Amino acid sequence: MLTKAKIVSSYAFLGYTVGVYFGAGWAIKLGECPQYTSVSFLNFVFLYLTSLSPNYVCYCIARILTGFTACHWNTACVYSTEWGGRKNRGFTLITHIVYMSIAFALFGTIAYFIRPWRQLTMALSVFGGIVFIIMLPCLKESPSRWLNSVVVNVTLQ
Repeated sequence: MLTKAKIVSSYAFLGYTVGVYFGAGWAIKLGECPQYTSVSFLNFVFLYLTSLSPNYVCYCIARILTGFTACHWNTACVYSTEWGGRKNRGFTLITHIVYMSIAFALFGTIAYFIRPWRQLTMALSVFGGIVFIIMLPCLKESPSRWLNSVVVNVTLQ
């Protein structure tokens, strides 16, 4: 038997699948830093809109859009391995996985203290927005990705 929670989760994964499909081409065309920045900001906005949704249909649409913008975590993984270089690639990937595990544990702890789902979603979106603002000055475009995006744009013209 399908419940509303399972259906909403499948909507979020539908948005994630579409986001990953289009996110890769977007990262190549624009570069990973602008793609990561814009998708992180949109993820913050859509997650906040999810908490303000007045009915079930708006909530499902907001979850699809949030799933669409969640593809930036894959970009972050690729982005971090490029700066780590070939020698430190394994360590960089493990660090990324450990960071995600700590984030999931923190979110579970926050969910223990904030019970209403709307307030929890608002708190998590604000937390993500703060992390986004802190990370924004640290992001630089990878030289190889930048050159790739320039060459792709020049060959298309």
